[in-house]
Amino acid sequence: MALVNPIHSLSFKLIRAVMLIGFVVGLMISALQIYLDYGQQKKLMHEDMQNLSTVVRTPATALLFSLDQATAHELLRGVLKHPGVTSCKLLLSEGEVFAEQNMALIAPQQRQLSDMLFSQTMLQRWDLAWQFSDHKETLGQLEITTDTYYYGKAFLERAWVSLASTMLFALVLTAVFLGLFYLMVTQPLVSVIQSIKQVDIDAPEKTRLVEPAGHE
Repeated sequence: MALVNPIHSLSFKLIRAVMLIGFVVGLMISALQIYLDYGQQKKLMHEDMQNLSTVVRTPATALLFSLDQATAHELLRGVLKHPGVTSCKLLLSEGEVFAEQNMALIAPQQRQLSDMLFSQTMLQRWDLAWQFSDHKETLGQLEITTDTYYYGKAFLERAWVSLASTMLFALVLTAVFLGLFYLMVTQPLVSVIQSIKQVDIDAPEKTRLVEPAGHE
């Protein structure tokens, strides 16, 4: 009897099909989770800077009104302590820089993927207006530049974990399915085949084939 190539066997084809389906389903679930998390991370980045500007705008407006440049630099140094901020400025109404603080971007050699997803930096400006007794006058602007790698790195770490855990789940699910297939189909077939091999060709009526439990 010619041996069947294992690659062409039914069991191998089943394993291959189940693993392929498991990986595809896992990838689809991971892709959906990562896409939703990506949107949430971009939203978080904007919200963080909005919250930061809310805290800074009132003292920044007062400093522009009093033209206190030294204290303005101190205020911006405090803003720069936020790990997502790479630059902050106070601009006069004419566009002239009144005070400025900067720092280098994080991990310039390791951020290519993050920059592709979130861009390298995000620039936002907020008007600073002083309320006089009879009118409101815009004194200048608060400008904050966000280093997106702070948010991109956190997103990518979660994405890798999500991808790995989903793939692991798909592998476990595949193993469980194959185990059930073996117990319910392969093992009973093997017992039947073994009993057929034991049939006496000269007196087949004397041999009783094995009937696997649950397959009578």
